[in-house]
Amino acid sequence: SNIKPTTSFSPGKSPSLLNRPCVIFQGDAFETDTKMARIKSLFLDMFSHGSPGKINLAGIEHAIVLTAQGEKVSFKHYRIDLKKSGGRTPRVEVEELGPSFEFEVRRERTPSVDLEKQACRKPKQVTKQAKMKKNTERNAMGETMGRVHMQKQTF
Repeated sequence: SNIKPTTSFSPGKSPSLLNRPCVIFQGDAFETDTKMARIKSLFLDMFSHGSPGKINLAGIEHAIVLTAQGEKVSFKHYRIDLKKSGGRTPRVEVEELGPSFEFEVRRERTPSVDLEKQACRKPKQVTKQAKMKKNTERNAMGETMGRVHMQKQTF
């Protein structure tokens, strides 16, 4: 309900395509209610592709704000402009981009515990790649260099 498409907002500078949005969840319900926690997980899977190690303040161009108001959730999309100020931190200006809408979860069908566990399982190939190989490194040319440890030899 209360849907405003992107065309109803003033055309302005849109954020770059490869830039990830800052996803903000307002409201206690996202932490306490299991139904809202599922919605939070769904939106995090859609919009944020993993958590970045470092954040560049100038790289934050847009934010998606989800606000829990009882049983309803409000979705709003904002553009963030960083303007110069007198101090070190920039002045932040926020403009609504759209789309904007409100929704409520009326029907919910949760999977069985076994099915949910199977769906959240990571494949072995992914876990094998995540393990770091010991005593190997890459040089400036991209070649893999290895270190071999041996006992002292007497010639």
